[in-house]
Amino acid sequence: MTVTPSPASSGRILLVEDDPDAATFFCHVLTSRGGYDVTHTADPAVALSLATREPWDLLLTDLHLPGMTGLELLTAVRSARPALPVMMVSAHDPALLHLPCGYPDALLHKPVPAGHLLSTAATLLARHRTVLPESRTPDFHPPVHGHPSPSNGFLSRCFPASA
Repeated sequence: MTVTPSPASSGRILLVEDDPDAATFFCHVLTSRGGYDVTHTADPAVALSLATREPWDLLLTDLHLPGMTGLELLTAVRSARPALPVMMVSAHDPALLHLPCGYPDALLHKPVPAGHLLSTAATLLARHRTVLPESRTPDFHPPVHGHPSPSNGFLSRCFPASA
């Protein structure tokens, strides 16, 4: 587990990523450009323990992890911490198409541009600070951001055209 503190933290982010290069990129961008305190682990079981014991402002997880998928991690974390925003990343477009709408809060396709990573994190953190934890239930689904492509059917499944 790696903890990368920021001198003037904008928030605490728990990063779950098994790809060392991606983890290094996310940590660097989020700490040096975003001012966040980032704690990284490649082990989703460790992440689950940390997510339920410590206060976090955002969970950033890969979809494909060893031993537990990012979606399984998200489900377990949401049962204990329903107000915690979750940003999920994946290099696999087809996997993203099968996730329930609004679950997680943001879906980003790898490789993630640094600016998009930062703007999405800032949006989720701002929303997290304004939404009261008790207002978030398992049925609460905020809009999904960072979908891979509007043409992949994801938006039409999540936001059907109104008649």
